[in-house]
Amino acid sequence: MLGKDFRALEIGPRRVFEYESVYFDTPELEQFRAHRQGRRRRYKVRTRTYVDSGLCMFEVKFKGQRGQTVKHRMPYQLQDSFRTAPG
Repeated sequence: MLGKDFRALEIGPRRVFEYESVYFDTPELEQFRAHRQGRRRRYKVRTRTYVDSGLCMFEVKFKGQRGQTVKHRMPYQLQDSFRTAPG
């Protein structure tokens, strides 16, 4: 149903996975405003925790010229992720 350009991630019988993101920004919310204004050149800094596996990553995503997106990520300690408490 997705067409030939898309695929669904499926691990075992599951296709839905939970993740939690914590975004970092300036006190003036510069990155949020850049996103809302549709600026072509912008970036995001976040931690992303994949709840089902407990994997946590620190990510920086750059949106550059011609809509290209480049993401850099590295492992991050779950206890340092500012993740909310379960439940």
